[in-house]
Amino acid sequence: MSDEEPREESPAEAGGERKRTLMVVVGSVVALAVVGLVVFLLVRPDAEEESADPGVPTISGEAPAQSVSRKAPPSAPVSSDTVAVSVPPPPPPPANPEQAQVRTVVDDAIAAINSQDIGAMARIACDPETTGQPEDLLPGVTAVLAGNPEISGDTATAQVRLSIDGATTTVVPIPLEKRADGTWCVP
Repeated sequence: MSDEEPREESPAEAGGERKRTLMVVVGSVVALAVVGLVVFLLVRPDAEEESADPGVPTISGEAPAQSVSRKAPPSAPVSSDTVAVSVPPPPPPPANPEQAQVRTVVDDAIAAINSQDIGAMARIACDPETTGQPEDLLPGVTAVLAGNPEISGDTATAQVRLSIDGATTTVVPIPLEKRADGTWCVP
């Protein structure tokens, strides 16, 4: 026999290689999904003519989940049937003054998103230069507070339910930071 005999992989080495391959494949799939979602949101055409939704109803006070009725979409056979849409209740009032202060900033951010008001976004931004331009905004975006902000030291996070005409609603975190003067801003 020669000194250059092929070396067989031990079961442990083969398992490690399979694990590494699996992790690379899973990571690639996740990365592609994120890139696909971002591309979809950035390049999709205006959905103005597709939108038959009269708008998102506003909710005030503490009410249990409600059903809102609206006419069936035009693609359905013409009838007097209605479609029920479940609207979650608003979050409870803030638990303390600091949470109330953060929630006020989050409410201002939500109002700015819904009205696509760049000036209002700049007023609550930690760096007003990062707010972008009106043409950077996606039309048909609606934001609703999903829960009270959670505060951890000089940072806070608020969960906001975002929907874009024709797309699935998703909950996204909005981060906040406490300025040196004690006020809160969106980074």
